[in-house]
This record gives sequence, C-alpha cells and structure tokens, in this order.
Amino acid sequence: VDFSIQEAREKLTPDQVIEILQAGNKRFVEGHPLDRSLLRTQSAKGNNASAIAAIVTGIDSQTPVEMIFDVGVGDAYVVRMPGAVIGPRAIGGVEYAVSVGGARLVVVMGHADSSLLSLAIHNACSPDNKAELAGCAHLQDVLEQIAKSIDVQEAHDFPTLSPQAQQDYMDQLARRHISRMARQLTEESPALSRLVESEQIRVVTAMFDPSIGSVEFLRTPILTSGIG
Repeated sequence: VDFSIQEAREKLTPDQVIEILQAGNKRFVEGHPLDRSLLRTQSAKGNNASAIAAIVTGIDSQTPVEMIFDVGVGDAYVVRMPGAVIGPRAIGGVEYAVSVGGARLVVVMGHADSSLLSLAIHNACSPDNKAELAGCAHLQDVLEQIAKSIDVQEAHDFPTLSPQAQQDYMDQLARRHISRMARQLTEESPALSRLVESEQIRVVTAMFDPSIGSVEFLRTPILTSGIG
C-alpha cells in the first residue's frame, strides 16, 4: 500500500496510523519490508507532502525509525533527542510536525537497553560516575532530566539486584520515563494539548525491543481526558 497519496493521508485517523505502523513493524520483524524506490518516492511527494506520524525517540543507532516501521521517505517526522528527553526544541519539532506537517499521531518511543538510562541509574547511586563526566555539561543535563524518572532508593538498590531483576527494572524505568516525556509534551505545549483534547491528534508511547525488532504500543493515559 502506498501511503504517499495525499488524499489518503488526510483521511487517516490516529488509530489507523497506529495500525499502519504496527503492520510496518510486523513486516520489519518478519524480514519482508515493502520494495520502494526511495528517490522516485521523494521526487513524487514534493515539498507540500505531509507525514502520517511524528516519532520522538533517542539517538541510539539501534533504532532506525523508518526501517523499524517500514515507512517510506516523507511518511514520518522523526525527532531524535538523547534519552528521548523532551525540551523546547523537541516540543517545537512536534508542534511543527502536527500543525504544519499534518501528522495525526505522535509516538514517544523508548527501549530498555538504552545506555543513557543505564548511565543515569549509575549516576544516581554513585557520585564517582558524575566525576567521570566532568566537563560534559550538556550530557550531564540530559542525565539529570532522565533522573527525574528514577526513584533514588530504587537506584541505590539496583547494584544488588540479580541480572534478570536489573533487566526488569530497566524495562519498568524506560516505560516510566517515556510516559513522563509524553505527558510533558502536552503539559508544556498548549497547542498540542488542544489538538489532543479535540481528538485531532493522538499522543501515545511505545517500547522497542532491539533484540527482536518489535514495537509494543502502550496504553498509557496522556491527558486526564483519557486520550492517549
């Protein structure tokens, strides 16, 4: 199916966009992506084409977003921020994607194997790690933003956990973090909040498993209205 047809894009509902992304991820996992001519697709869409989704994720090289969802050139706006940390620039990018670019769905995607999440945990339980990052002021700021999703006592207990328990905790932390980032999008952007409340767009969270390539869409409420 070619989703580059403008009329088809404009009629899509947020739930239909989720179905498209889920179908694309299924093709990715099974190793049967659609055969596309990327240069021809890019030329055909021109400058006025709109995307169907905006996807906010981290900078990990293991998360090639367009490949994971098997979408073509121009199908998604991808906002990459270290640790998927939401700030003014990320919010501005999403606002552009939905207000100007026509995206109907916003996905905040994380994964439990994030090295930044791991570093943030070790930072929280060991002052020595912070010393190793001396001079990396901007990276330290990213880690401090991630740390807001971490319970201090849980971080102190982390080194004593079994490997499986540590892995489970990392998964829980990643889910907690992306949920907080998704809420922050709407809390700090009146424009996005209005679009969500009027059901013109939807904001959802998702977890990517690099080991098998699958994406799980989470049913985490983003606004008190229950949308998301």
